[in-house]
Amino acid sequence: MNKNEFGIIDIIRKCYRKDNTSSADEDLAIIEFQDIIEILRNFKVDTVYTTSKLVTSLLKQQIEPLLDKKNETGKGNKKKKKEIFVPIESGDFEFEKVQLPANIFRTSRELNIKTLYSPSDQGIRGIAKGLNSKNINLNPEDYRREQYKQLLS
Repeated sequence: MNKNEFGIIDIIRKCYRKDNTSSADEDLAIIEFQDIIEILRNFKVDTVYTTSKLVTSLLKQQIEPLLDKKNETGKGNKKKKKEIFVPIESGDFEFEKVQLPANIFRTSRELNIKTLYSPSDQGIRGIAKGLNSKNINLNPEDYRREQYKQLLS
């Protein structure tokens, strides 16, 4: 992993399941988060892959408060908030990017946040539901595999 400059970490440091029969993220009781800001400060991370919308949301909750004040434009009472997390299309899928300023993160750089479909069985059910609602007749496993190919390359 060092050779490829790649690391793996869970955003949640300590948690327990409210319902031991469920694998859903919503059934986690989170006790403590990883300090993602400290990791971003100390390592030159340029892409973060998450495995669910919940994890992406938790990541953004740590980053956004540091950037909020820097992302206002306009004068006086007419301040308008600029988009902090900018959507980017990648093939058939979308990811987001955010600009990390040097005064907070040691070096100014762009951080890509790529939300992958969950590798769990529950993730497959969610993909199937989404495909059905859009009347797309594709195998959910193939659709997820295609997303992984596009966003991981």
